[in-house]
Amino acid sequence: MVLKITEELSDRVNRIVRHSCCNCIDGNCLLLDDGEEHSCVQLISKYGIYCNYLLK
Repeated sequence: MVLKITEELSDRVNRIVRHSCCNCIDGNCLLLDDGEEHSCVQLISKYGIYCNYLLK
């Protein structure tokens, strides 16, 4: 499931992710960690909320 958002709202969501998400460390997502660093999906998206952690 994806929630569509505007570009302005995307900036707000990204600030929340950087400051509040326990899985986002230095812009990388711990949930996607498989031995290599992976960028946080939410920080690179502009038009939707894709992160399952934020959707719950």
